[in-house]
Parts: sequence; C-alpha cells; structure tokens
Amino acid sequence: MKHVMKALSALVLTTAVVFAGKAEANTSLAFDIGYRSDDLQWNHRVADDVRLNTKSKLNFKDLEIFQIGAKLKSTCGECVYYRIEGHYGWVLDGDLRESDQIAQKASSPLTTSTVTCVINPVLHNKVRNKYTADFNIGFGYPLQWCLCNGLQVIPTVGFEYDTIRLNGKNRENIENVVGDGVFRDFCLVACRDRHDECSSSSSSSSSSCPGNGGANKFRVTTWGPWIGFDLAYCHQDCWNVYSEFQFQFARTRRQRNTCSSGLEAIDRHRRTRTAFGYSLKIGSIYFIRCNWFLDGNIFWKHWYSDRCHDHLSWSQLGVGLGLGYMF
Repeated sequence: MKHVMKALSALVLTTAVVFAGKAEANTSLAFDIGYRSDDLQWNHRVADDVRLNTKSKLNFKDLEIFQIGAKLKSTCGECVYYRIEGHYGWVLDGDLRESDQIAQKASSPLTTSTVTCVINPVLHNKVRNKYTADFNIGFGYPLQWCLCNGLQVIPTVGFEYDTIRLNGKNRENIENVVGDGVFRDFCLVACRDRHDECSSSSSSSSSSCPGNGGANKFRVTTWGPWIGFDLAYCHQDCWNVYSEFQFQFARTRRQRNTCSSGLEAIDRHRRTRTAFGYSLKIGSIYFIRCNWFLDGNIFWKHWYSDRCHDHLSWSQLGVGLGLGYMF
C-alpha cells in the first residue's frame, strides 16, 4: 500500500509539456505509460585494513521495467516556463552477474610484502521484482528564435530524483560455488548463520538482517540540481516536435543487503558519493481532436560516479506513449 501511495503522489505532482510553438499561457497535462530497459554496473573495493585484495563487481543487465507517469508543462505570463514530471515503475525481469575477488584473511599484521591467497567466484542470478520512481521539476525562460519561425529555445534549471530498488534471487552464492571447505578456510559466514546471529541481537532491527532464504536486496538513488535546455518546433497546427536535455550535478546513494559473498564488508556495503548525469528526451505531439493530443517520446539517461574505489554507472533507455489535454 505504501508503494501505491507513492505512485499516486507522483501522478498528482507530475509534469512536462507540450509546445504549440507559442509562449502564451497554454497548459498541457498528460498521463502516459512506458517501457524502459536499465543497465547498472557497481564495483567496489573493500578497505585493505578489513580484507586485503578483496573487491566485488555487480553487473545488472536487461532490467525490464513497465512504468506509468504524468507530466505537466505551462507558462506563467510570458517570462516563466515550468515543467513537472514523475513516474512509478515495476521491475519485471533482469539478470545479475556478480564477480568477486576475496582474499584469505591474513594471520599476521599487514605489510607491503604480505601475500594472500584469493578466490574469484562468478555468480549468476535473476532479478525478480521491486520498483522504480522518479520526479523532475524544471523552470526556464522562453526565447524566440528569430531565424526560424516556430522554433522555441528555453534555457532551464531544475531538480531531479531517481531511485531503483531490486530484489534478487540467491540461486548461486559463494558457498555453493567454491565448496564448504574453502568457504570456511577464508573465514566467510554463511547466510543462515548470519541470520541467526542478527536475529538474536536486540540491537539489530529485522529490516537490517539478511533473509533466511537468502534474498538479496539492492538500492540506488540519485538526486540533485541540473541545467539544460528545451526545444520545441511547431511544424503544423496539429503536429509538433520537442526535445529536452539535462546535465545533472548529483549525489548518489547505493546500498546492498545480500547473502551472496559471506563477507559482511561486501554484503552490507553502502556509500554516498558525488555523481554526474545527463539525459535526453525527443518526442512528438499530434492533436487528434479539439485540445486532445497524443504524446510519443524516446528517452535516455546516464549517471556516472567514480570516487575512492567505488564506481557506479547507471543507464536507462525507454519509450513512452501518453494521452493529454491542452487547456
């Protein structure tokens, strides 16, 4: 029910408009459905004082997402343009490939000459469900392009929030791949043992304990201001095209609560880092009857963060189709 309320809130607050090639106080409201495919890569290295030569690489591929949304675009007078947009989506399917390098725990203090044995297991699992959400608001100043009649250029600034939460199956884990003997030799802790220890501790909440069945949970969130520009071209009275470009200065929060590696420094990893992102949307609007219109678009987004042995790359590619009304 909580997720449904978030979706309804996003629909009520949402945005992004239709241009008719003029900057008058025209307002459009549209509701849309869409499909997108996400790819996400997340690499992080464990601190040497915790475990030497230990790192993990997560590669989420072909995350199929169905989403609904709403968008609003309008102008206040002749000087202020604004757009608001929000979506809520359901993750339908996806693949996860985890490549780990885990070193044997050193039995003596670490030095520059310390040598440790390592294992390099590769795990393949499926992403089974969870959701995505985003909200975007922008403001701009409409400019008329004198060299081309019907073209508008609007410099914009705004704020965007995006999040994705994933549940992964634990069909493969390191204990199954390398065997129980090697697993114990490297001082790793099985999910079932960690669950029992976590559940018996009064200081740990149930939400922070790994599932006894081995469920893996991942979350990535980005937020921050952006600058960009919108373009709109009115070719005919019933047919318009538009585009939106953004460059974002963001913070990104990534965290995982998993049972796959047996090492808490990997399975409970979480970081907040600076990120940069850019996005492009290209669409077309066709008026079908009176003020009713169809809005079709294709969009692409990408975020990148690489700080202190923690790398994140998140890409989205999708299409949307909406029905709207211009007031």
